[in-house]
Amino acid sequence: PAGRVIAYEANPRVADLLARSIRINGYAGRCKVERSAVSDRVGTVRFHCMNREQGNSTLREIGSDVVAEDVTVLDVPSTTLDTNFSNGAQRIDVLKIDAEGAEPLILEGMQQTIGKNPDMVIVMEFAREMVRQTSGDPGAFLQAFQGHGYRFSVIMPSGALKPVAADELLRLAHCDVVLQRH
Repeated sequence: PAGRVIAYEANPRVADLLARSIRINGYAGRCKVERSAVSDRVGTVRFHCMNREQGNSTLREIGSDVVAEDVTVLDVPSTTLDTNFSNGAQRIDVLKIDAEGAEPLILEGMQQTIGKNPDMVIVMEFAREMVRQTSGDPGAFLQAFQGHGYRFSVIMPSGALKPVAADELLRLAHCDVVLQRH
């Protein structure tokens, strides 16, 4: 009951649905929807909103394999976690990141937040090629987390956590990962 959720959602349609779900289910006092992308900068970013598969919307350029009618390109507000949590008054216990390849941009914009939350656990989607297409080198991205003292565990289908090294993670095309400091 004392917990709080802040959800950042760049897709306006999904943000509306999320806000409605929060209201209907009686969580308005504990949950808040921030209608913006989380990135490495404050301002605006180009967001590729998938019209049919809303969950695949992304900051990365959409390839030619996607039909133009399936994508709406929007300029949406962008923020950083460091900007939103700069006062350090809010402790972050768990951070979930699923940003279709923009995870390295989010990491770049949360350096102070990581420092102020030494016990923060991160649950993250890792899709090697999406990271490469959106923001660069997946290996450097994982090394940056290691530089902050994080270790990786893949979430297995059973729900169990399997510790993995960064080089093992890079061999996987897609997985969900828990990052913890020990």
